[in-house]
Amino acid sequence: MLPTATGLLLLAGGLAAARLHRTTRNYYRGPVNKAYAAGVATHRREIRPGTVLHYARTSGTGRPGLLLIPGQGSLWYDYARVLPDLSADFDVVAVDVHGHGGSSWNRADYCATVIAADLVLLGRELFDTPFLVAGHSSGGLIAVQMAAGHPDDIAGVLIEDAPFFATEPGRVPGTFVGQDLDLLAGYLAQVEEPDGEADYLAYALPHAYIGTLFGGVWPFISGQVIAQRRKHPQATPNIWYLGPAINRIWESISHPFDRWWSHAFFLSRSWHEDFDQATALRSVTAPTTFLKASTSYGADGVLLAALNEEDLAKVEKLLVDNRTVHVTAGHDIHFEKPAVFTRALRELADRSRR
Repeated sequence: MLPTATGLLLLAGGLAAARLHRTTRNYYRGPVNKAYAAGVATHRREIRPGTVLHYARTSGTGRPGLLLIPGQGSLWYDYARVLPDLSADFDVVAVDVHGHGGSSWNRADYCATVIAADLVLLGRELFDTPFLVAGHSSGGLIAVQMAAGHPDDIAGVLIEDAPFFATEPGRVPGTFVGQDLDLLAGYLAQVEEPDGEADYLAYALPHAYIGTLFGGVWPFISGQVIAQRRKHPQATPNIWYLGPAINRIWESISHPFDRWWSHAFFLSRSWHEDFDQATALRSVTAPTTFLKASTSYGADGVLLAALNEEDLAKVEKLLVDNRTVHVTAGHDIHFEKPAVFTRALRELADRSRR
């Protein structure tokens, strides 16, 4: 008996749901497991008294050194999709920046110049210098400071959608990240109270700016996410039927991360002490590649990107040996377009050897 049209539609829908379930459930931890299977191992190293850095390293010892620096709130896991591929050509280290994951959470270290100096020390200890460095988002700011302050150590810099100039004080209120700073301040003000909410995700997600993009369904979605979080506090919530792109929203605020790092970056701005963005860019002598993700704005005019085209033009004018690659993708290019990311690193390595 031939199946009916309705039966075929139900079968197709069931298969699509099964694929979505599998893809969403495995989108994050799956690549991490593959990285471990490919020989990636984690280590902790005291880089100076009282400051320990946690990092993952591929089995590419003896190849050119490459240090990967995640953005604010992200861990080395974020690079898991690209580590096995990159290990064919590089000795790769992906680090948890200070205040993230297994690295030290010392508030006095939450400063661009301190972090950059420590990561240069890490590179000197692990690689034959000079080495390549790639930084995503705020990690790109750090990578540029590394090259500006320690030119003999850095062979080349890949700057992945770093928020140059959009994170200067007058610009932050008009950006996506600037919309939730009152939530951050409120969370830090109450977190140590006897009845304070310790989980930033549970505190902030219902009221986060991104919820405005989902309209009336956001209370339901955020409620489901928080219910999962309450049941499994150490796990990243996963709402399988919403797909990986939506799940990245709460994944990004689920990792172990000291929110005082964000306070230093956005509120007190102590993170930027002795770090001038234009001066740092102008001081880089190593070849650079800037990966620029898509630029978009919300209906309210808020910049829904790390930086806009005018900011990029300033960056390009200041860098002495730069190539820009425009990528049709969201902010996390290395995650969304791993082949583009790895190709850009290989091309940068070729330029650095000339």
